[in-house]
Amino acid sequence: ARVFVACLGDVARYMPRLDFTRGFFQVGGFTLLEEGFHTRAEAVVVAAAKTTAPVVVLTGLDATYGDMAAPVLAGLKALSPAPKVLLAGGSPELVAELQEAGLDQSINVRSNVLEVLGPIAAGLGVPS
Repeated sequence: ARVFVACLGDVARYMPRLDFTRGFFQVGGFTLLEEGFHTRAEAVVVAAAKTTAPVVVLTGLDATYGDMAAPVLAGLKALSPAPKVLLAGGSPELVAELQEAGLDQSINVRSNVLEVLGPIAAGLGVPS
């Protein structure tokens, strides 16, 4: 199963969150696709569309999410088929706001990997 990691903003500032995201999905056997680091929402949507990955994880800092996540979500959800979109980290308030804009789920250090990845894998037809 493929997951596109949409890297938003300055990677030097959020590398720990990116490392967490990589580890979170790799432990479940997912193949991570990364295509650079983006400072424009349109570039993220184009890159995600090229991969045709059924899952996209937005990875960045909360400040970057505040600027970019909503337009990225809108663009991703307009794709056909629309990918499942997750957010790495994020304050509870930000996650709630983005869920109203179409965010499917968020992950953080307190997330249960099996409870998150099991349904994603099952939805993609990956045998358990």
